[in-house]
Amino acid sequence: MSRPSEPTPDGPGGPHLSPEYAEFIQREATADRIELYHALCVPGILQTEAYARAVTSAIVKQDPSRPGVIARVDARLGRQRRLAERAAAGQPPHLVAGIDETLLRRPVGGADVMREQIDRLLQVVDEPWVTMVIVPLGATSHAGLGGTFELLSFNGSHQPDLVFVESAAADFLLRRPEVTRTYRDTIRQLTEIGLTGEAARSKLEEIRAGW
Repeated sequence: MSRPSEPTPDGPGGPHLSPEYAEFIQREATADRIELYHALCVPGILQTEAYARAVTSAIVKQDPSRPGVIARVDARLGRQRRLAERAAAGQPPHLVAGIDETLLRRPVGGADVMREQIDRLLQVVDEPWVTMVIVPLGATSHAGLGGTFELLSFNGSHQPDLVFVESAAADFLLRRPEVTRTYRDTIRQLTEIGLTGEAARSKLEEIRAGW
């Protein structure tokens, strides 16, 4: 997660979000394709508020009521609102969401929070503009082991592709074409080995029943 000095969730200039995260949020709002892989926690753009509060509090080691935690949670909810607005207008990006099965079984916030979070994923998995990829526990060796990332692509524009890497210590924006190609190849490989469509829904339902 990002550290202090990011902009406010809805625009630049606030005290709690990094400049890198600020630019990522702005670019994400206009991306034609969003491809991501998360291995440790549910992607921010798909988190419920309760899950976002619990996981952010744990990562930054602060009480959920602290301004830094609130700012990060609000940033995620703002990203989700913008995504929902684009979908409602009939112009959503293509979202490819790679999720490791292990994070669906980790009790972030407790069982009630996890049930709500998986219900949220079950709502999203059938959206026609979403490809959810669940990397199963049996995939013991795969390209996603390199870590979490989000790749933004822009069709028919002069904006370069952008990779955002978020961590507890620092945020990074990667732009070199040879680097973004590497991450695109990672998503392609994960899609080939992961569960998608009905298989992804079935896996979510199986895990939801266990909570």
